[in-house]
Amino acid sequence: MKRIFLILTMIMISMTLLSTNSCENRQQITGPKQESFESLDAQLDELEQEIAELSESLFSDNITVYSNSANPQDGPCCNNNYPSSTDPNAVHDLRVCENDPDEIFLSAKECAMTWARYNLSIHSSLGYKACGKSVHLLSVPNITGLTKAQAGNNPYFTWNFMYCNKYRIERKIGNGSWNFLVNINPTDYNHPNHPTTQYYRDTSINLNTITQNIYYRVKGDIYDQYSNGGQTIVYNPPPVLVTISGPSRLKSGRSGTFTAKVIGGVPSTYSYQWSKYQYCNDLDNINSDIGEAVACGYWRPTGGNSKTLYAAGARPKFKLKCTVTDINGSSTDSHTIWIR
Repeated sequence: MKRIFLILTMIMISMTLLSTNSCENRQQITGPKQESFESLDAQLDELEQEIAELSESLFSDNITVYSNSANPQDGPCCNNNYPSSTDPNAVHDLRVCENDPDEIFLSAKECAMTWARYNLSIHSSLGYKACGKSVHLLSVPNITGLTKAQAGNNPYFTWNFMYCNKYRIERKIGNGSWNFLVNINPTDYNHPNHPTTQYYRDTSINLNTITQNIYYRVKGDIYDQYSNGGQTIVYNPPPVLVTISGPSRLKSGRSGTFTAKVIGGVPSTYSYQWSKYQYCNDLDNINSDIGEAVACGYWRPTGGNSKTLYAAGARPKFKLKCTVTDINGSSTDSHTIWIR
């Protein structure tokens, strides 16, 4: 660079000297002065040639370095194919709009995110769908259309197709944390039988025997960067169902033990609510145990939040009711006891 600077300085001085003499004046110069000007012209030609050679060498070196750092002109076109490179920094070019000669140079990761956001059709190229859009994307779109179903006793769910390197399935059981379950690698995008929806079946879960809610979500994975959120689906245990067991007849003044037997639901969230209904009898509405009138003709809470209740009643009969509630719903059963 210093040498180029010196050469340029010499040229400028030479041109200044030459410019002080018009062509007409130079034609009148003869003898030693004319030879001096001719020598100066020759030196100037040599200097110009040397600058040209140095410049060519300098820019050639820069081009070589640029080419070695992945010249975008050598990269594949993002318009035509979803990137197959395993290197997220591999360079792709993108012709943004039709009739627009300019190109945008993207990394493979940016190209993949552009496909995920703007190309929802499996059997087509990106083409010019990103025309006028912001193509330097930093986030992976969320999966859409997540829908739950059931295959046999297993959870089975589907979601809409999205271009990505793989789908990441996550699962949460009860109040636990979200955990990675499995990666699903999309099949060949150009295959004519590629499905329009994606699916997964969790054969490790039997929906008939679960006792906690099971949650699922699906994330798009583009070069190990995932969607931030998206839809969640939940599979519930079989509905809670309660039945009351205990004596159906008691002697006056005697109490009995009654138990709420529950199946289904989420046991860790069970709660119990007992109620008692005493039937009225105008001839005998006195509680023989305490010698007082018995409240009758309406439901009243009794007992506590327990699956077991100890209760007694007066003639002619009373009825017990138990409602069991879990995180997803409730169930009620009643039981009648005759007093003799």
